[in-house]
Amino acid sequence: MNLLKINFIMNIFAALTLLSVTMAIDTDLALQIYTIFNPMPFAVVFELDTDVAINSMSITVTNNGPDDLPAAGAGNVNYEVKMYIAAVENGYMVDPVEVTGFNLNDDVALRRANGIASDANQLYQMPNVATAVVNYPSEKCSTHSHLCVALEHGSTYVDNNADNDYFCLEFIDGMFSEVAGPTACASDVLISEINITNPASPVYTYDEPTTITFDMQLHNAGGAVVPGGNDNLGLQVFISSDNSSSSEFLLDITFSLNINLSASIEPWGDTIYRGLSVNVSIPAENCDVYTYLCVLFVQGSETATFDDETGNNLMCLTFDEVSENGIGVIECPVEPQNEQSPEKPFDPWIIGGIITAGIVSAFLILVCSLCLASALLKKNKVRDEKEAKGKVTIAELEDI
Repeated sequence: MNLLKINFIMNIFAALTLLSVTMAIDTDLALQIYTIFNPMPFAVVFELDTDVAINSMSITVTNNGPDDLPAAGAGNVNYEVKMYIAAVENGYMVDPVEVTGFNLNDDVALRRANGIASDANQLYQMPNVATAVVNYPSEKCSTHSHLCVALEHGSTYVDNNADNDYFCLEFIDGMFSEVAGPTACASDVLISEINITNPASPVYTYDEPTTITFDMQLHNAGGAVVPGGNDNLGLQVFISSDNSSSSEFLLDITFSLNINLSASIEPWGDTIYRGLSVNVSIPAENCDVYTYLCVLFVQGSETATFDDETGNNLMCLTFDEVSENGIGVIECPVEPQNEQSPEKPFDPWIIGGIITAGIVSAFLILVCSLCLASALLKKNKVRDEKEAKGKVTIAELEDI
């Protein structure tokens, strides 16, 4: 029992010692250089859902200090280096997909265990070695634009700066030290933003054209360049009762559109087209049903193939000065209030009919009354005659 207590105390002491050493070492390890030599970017296309080998590359891990990083204990390493296919937003990796075929070729030399003095570095050169097998997932084409390497820190030091723990090369053609090479992802154009620049708070009066000026940002959610020019890129503008291009009430105003879409769009890039204008005229008829101003991206040429997905080409803005994407308000004609209708005089034919019906009814009543009176008189006369002769019996009187 005493031996167990001693071992327990020794383990706690060792853990506290390691923790104190870890907390005492303050280093900032950074991936500083990351270059692919084989294949060169101009000589490779990362096909979709297909293994593509990288056979030569170099990586540099730098210690920015302030402390020196001591060597790791026997059998241990200070950090790991991994490779990812990722989206990059605001300089940060997003939704990384690990490249499971990545090999740093360091299992023997174990350079990851080496100490790195402050302001020094550890170089990993892998010439003519099967360094990585990259399989680009086709379902990530719209977002994953970079091939990245990243540090995974160990427990022997503290690194509070995660901003430099990875280094990414874009999946495009270019200089071998700056890019990874293109993918087979098709381009896909979508409207990512529309801002009305003039007038500041539009008011659309019915049957009166209102000219608005706006800036529009097109995003390429794919890995191929979208060529610029009005012959390639086009827009349709319409007002609608729904945020749809198949609404029941839809009025096309594209004829008044003034655009210049000459600039191309790079892979996974954005291009802003400024100073576009269109005349918006709301018809008085059904004025109150038009609630959206819609802009639809279309390919300028029927033979163009640079827009892989057409279901995301529409953006509709609400005629509302309150909501976030409101673009002004519509002034529709004021409907007259319903007044109580005066009572209509009776039709003379109806009055004549009523009078005629009354006369006929009175005549029928008179005739019936005369017939009844005549019958009573006749009955009384017969009775009187029989009584006068003295020959009437009781039964006959009852009959009379």
